[in-house]
Amino acid sequence: MRKTFLKVGVCLIAVMALVSCGGGNSSSLPKTVDFKMLSNKEEVQKIYDEILTRYGENLLAKTDEVKIFIERRSKEGMIKKASEPDAITIWVDTQDPKNVKQLLRNGYYSDWNGEAGWRAPEQMEVQVSGDAENFRLDDHLFNFKEKVSFDTFFKVLTDAYNKALDADKYTYQYIKYITISQEGYSIDVFGILSANDQEKSQYFKADFDGKFKK
Repeated sequence: MRKTFLKVGVCLIAVMALVSCGGGNSSSLPKTVDFKMLSNKEEVQKIYDEILTRYGENLLAKTDEVKIFIERRSKEGMIKKASEPDAITIWVDTQDPKNVKQLLRNGYYSDWNGEAGWRAPEQMEVQVSGDAENFRLDDHLFNFKEKVSFDTFFKVLTDAYNKALDADKYTYQYIKYITISQEGYSIDVFGILSANDQEKSQYFKADFDGKFKK
């Protein structure tokens, strides 16, 4: 969630109805998830191209956030579900063209009740925490296609992964979470410590030019 405002579902019943009716599930994204796919150039290219193709130049000019994250529900977390496959979720939060003061969440799920694909958009409600009188949603939106070049995006992912990589300390590591917002990139490189099997994340931030922030 962004610090400037909190986004919640407008109505649980309405959101569930929108999701259940689907949104055109066709996708070129892989149905089987390799949990290290966000460090694979070809896989990241597919994700990038899919976002641009599906939502188009006009809609992506009004982007709030794009989030991409991997879940290993059979391997990680406090509650493990042995039968569940690794999964990737993509959220593209954009301005609602029918209500420009609110947002839509367009979601891709590789495992939604056993099915993979894009779901119908979920309506989001903007709730401001802070200076509500001077808040304007347009001030917090960015043009995804203009700001996010694939080459810089993948370079940032690669650099963050390499900064965190330590084969002696970890049983395995991978890029688990990516957020792209008006501020740039935020990346979570997750790993399992070999000494004690504990989970540990390392966080990195970079601007759209690929420069890392301290």
